[in-house]
Amino acid sequence: MPLHTILDLNEVLFDPYHPQPDEFQYYNSQGRIFKGVWEPGGFRVSALFSTDPCDYLNPSYQAGALLRDQRPDSL
Repeated sequence: MPLHTILDLNEVLFDPYHPQPDEFQYYNSQGRIFKGVWEPGGFRVSALFSTDPCDYLNPSYQAGALLRDQRPDSL
């Protein structure tokens, strides 16, 4: 049976015997909230939170995308 949730699977399927370090950061850029990590080339997106459905269709904002030359405002 599929699991339908807006939560990250790591949060839903959390294993208390093998905790993962919380290295993700949240950033706000032009009304979009990105979850991910900073890398030397930019911000690597892990998740997007937005009220605009078109943002989810933008390949630049999909999980794994690298936002280059963008420094979103910190939350």
